[in-house]
Amino acid sequence: MLKFGRILDEVNTQKIGHDIPHWHQIDTPQGLAWVNLNAAPAQGAKPITVFSDGDFPDWADWTLIDDDPVDNGLCDSKIIHSLLYPAGSEKNAAALQRALTDPAVSSKLSKMICKIPSEWDKAKKAVRQQWRKVAFPLNPIPLDNSKFQKLMDDLDKACFWQRFVDNNNKFPSACLPTVDNASKAFYQGAITEDVWFFNPREFILHFRKCNWLSEFEFAQLLPRTLKRLVDTQFKTESKSWEAAFSTAKTWTKALCQGFNKYGILHSKGRLAHFISQTIPETSYLAFLAEPHLQSAKYKPYWGRGIIQLTHKGSYSKYGEFRGIPPTKNAQLGVYAELGWDPDLMIAKPGVPGPKNKKPPSINNVFGCIDSSGFYWISNQSPYAVMLHRLCDVGNTIQNGIEVSKGINGKVLEHKIEGLERRLQALEYCKWILHDSIPPKGGVNITFDWRRNSKE
Repeated sequence: MLKFGRILDEVNTQKIGHDIPHWHQIDTPQGLAWVNLNAAPAQGAKPITVFSDGDFPDWADWTLIDDDPVDNGLCDSKIIHSLLYPAGSEKNAAALQRALTDPAVSSKLSKMICKIPSEWDKAKKAVRQQWRKVAFPLNPIPLDNSKFQKLMDDLDKACFWQRFVDNNNKFPSACLPTVDNASKAFYQGAITEDVWFFNPREFILHFRKCNWLSEFEFAQLLPRTLKRLVDTQFKTESKSWEAAFSTAKTWTKALCQGFNKYGILHSKGRLAHFISQTIPETSYLAFLAEPHLQSAKYKPYWGRGIIQLTHKGSYSKYGEFRGIPPTKNAQLGVYAELGWDPDLMIAKPGVPGPKNKKPPSINNVFGCIDSSGFYWISNQSPYAVMLHRLCDVGNTIQNGIEVSKGINGKVLEHKIEGLERRLQALEYCKWILHDSIPPKGGVNITFDWRRNSKE
């Protein structure tokens, strides 16, 4: 399985071996039961099989079809034929149309994964298309030689399988995606002529359930441009794809772990709201620690993290949540009463560079994300509510304003720093995550906020 529970302390957690009992509550036909997933099977019994959300088990209505022995470009699977042409029915266009318009049949067909030779192999296209020249009930108007040759010419332009054949049945380097070392073995293996075909819609729907983002996907969620209000004018800020991908390589894995732990990745709407809040809070995950200004009334508990913890009360609650004993420790200096050092466990400002240029913060990646997830799901002020509730209402501009208020302690709208960028990022993430096509010419955002950047 991809996950078994919630890991509160990543630093002190060890991986569980296969010989260690691992009890998990699961649904059975007889009701809920506790099962040791690592238990050895009893004599004569089948072993316990653990599935991830990337599998296609038969009990989820998926069916593997590999009973089509004839390589002639037609479907000769007995399993599929029994579904399309029930016993006693004729195999003709009318029967096929009736079957394909039957919701029950369509549902079963959509979950079939069919193993057939690729139709994009130029060397075998003529053999596999010969049936188009023969008249039979399912092909009442066959192609003549001229039209058949036109089909062959068109297929010559479309067929791509020869690129694999010419490369010793391996993916050409130009086709290889950016993958980690563990995945390279798959792409470097030999490609067989037989290919498994999915219903495209069901394939996409299935993998959209996977609560994980790749580095590429996370980089997509970082807007290339945003307009910032400076005095009374909007100025465009840009982030290149290279910069976005560099940020994604640092943060994606830990973010996905935190998003799953706190239920943020369980909803595209929650994820859109979370990302839209982090961009102005951290300037694209660059600054995750507030400068240690001695004039701040809440010093030394300055803001830290992606959704920044501030004030001693918030830090104390987070330490309690992490199970850190609030034991006074004089060696921690100003954090002696807290019992742990937020500079080490979350983030601290970077060392100023030439001309006191503000440097990126020095981050504990896990702590930055974990503390923010804790803030997200807990009530950290008398005016705040659990942010999941606000996110689940919707992704409109007004919803974005309400979530921004929740993050900032239910302040008035003109007090919300970076509201203009929060709402732009929300609109951007919404289109990306819902696979929607934005209107041509962009989207207008209207809201009441400030007369200028200084209120």
